[in-house]
Amino acid sequence: MRLAVMLLMLVLAQSAGAMSTPPPDVPRVTIERFGGRDVVVISGPILEETEAAFPAALAQAGGRPLVFLDSPGGIIQSGLAIGRLIRANRLETVVPNRAICFSACGLIWLAGGERWIGEGARVGFHAASAAPSRGRSTGRVSSSGNALVGAYLGQLGMNDLQIGVLTEASPGRMLVLNSLRPEQLAELDIAYRRGMPGAAPRARSAPKRPAG
Repeated sequence: MRLAVMLLMLVLAQSAGAMSTPPPDVPRVTIERFGGRDVVVISGPILEETEAAFPAALAQAGGRPLVFLDSPGGIIQSGLAIGRLIRANRLETVVPNRAICFSACGLIWLAGGERWIGEGARVGFHAASAAPSRGRSTGRVSSSGNALVGAYLGQLGMNDLQIGVLTEASPGRMLVLNSLRPEQLAELDIAYRRGMPGAAPRARSAPKRPAG
């Protein structure tokens, strides 16, 4: 019953194209400073170039830098590779104020040992898709891609409910995680902090379910 109710509540998913103007179509991995800490910033589409540049940026930053994300998504395999490296190094992932982190970027964000969503930022998920054919703006659902995503989410410790919800929205639509109501977040149980690291967060989302 809980699963059925949760899936029915996904009506909050909106059209991805109507939500924001994507960053420029240029992948970037840069090193910056924020609050006295090194930050590895991933912006633009998640491509093979992004995957290749990320380990070098981590090595150059040294220690355990924050990972800032501002991306409309991209290649699933590249996103999963970056996410696994983030989890292996126990790094924090941050979607800064007013940034977006959709699709493959959202999968990277989930790998953070501590996850942050800034003011006005959005984190979104949908089913994996193949490249769109001629005349189509979005690709069809990719069963093999969803299998890769499901295995990855399982490695992150996600349960069947969480995996099902995060891959439910069809390509061209988006489940915006931080648009869910508090009771929906509690049901989904994906914790994140609102605000930016170093500032007092407004609240911790995905509170524990009440007993009974």
